Amino acid sequence: MNERVLMVFPHPDDEVFFCSGTVMEYISKGVPVTYLCLTLGEMGRGLGGANRHTLPELRLKELNQSCEIIGIKDLRLGGYRDKTLEFEDPEPIIGQLVQLIKKISPSLIITFYPGESVHPDHDITGSFVVEAVRRLPEEDRPIVYGSAVFKTYIDKVGGPDVVNDVTTYMDRKVDCLKAYPSQFMKYIKTLNKGKESIAPRMRTERFWILK
Repeated sequence: MNERVLMVFPHPDDEVFFCSGTVMEYISKGVPVTYLCLTLGEMGRGLGGANRHTLPELRLKELNQSCEIIGIKDLRLGGYRDKTLEFEDPEPIIGQLVQLIKKISPSLIITFYPGESVHPDHDITGSFVVEAVRRLPEEDRPIVYGSAVFKTYIDKVGGPDVVNDVTTYMDRKVDCLKAYPSQFMKYIKTLNKGKESIAPRMRTERFWILK
């Protein structure tokens, strides 16, 4: 049992597909969870009726709703700009992560698999986390789970180390999906379309242990 979980993702909504069911399971067992979201996803493709000026506020609202569904009570915002993380000076971000890890002492961190996560912000976020953990004394290093996205990832990195069946939490996981109409409307519209539905692909969450 992990005594504390830290999620580190770059965008609101990253948590939905990749780890929301797993995190619900930990929370159901009394494990505290902290979520650090590095940006507000203000450059997201979907506007959901907003504009570029109001989209950050909308996405924060969606993020808070998703966290409420999952049961996350400790949400922290990194304050960085969407789609620019790879151009940021890495040291302040890595330093921020090191300090947070030291402060809350997570035994598990969930993030993206560097280089196999489809989006530059995803890849660099995973790299920041791995480097932050490497800077800790070995005895203080938490386990790091990385989620991979590319369809060819198994050819490159092998099968996952952890496979969680989250069917028990599917209703709530779908509710998390619905919490993001600005980004996920095309998936939401498939939910009642049988074989076209995204839901069956959401029943399993896979992780690779990053070192």
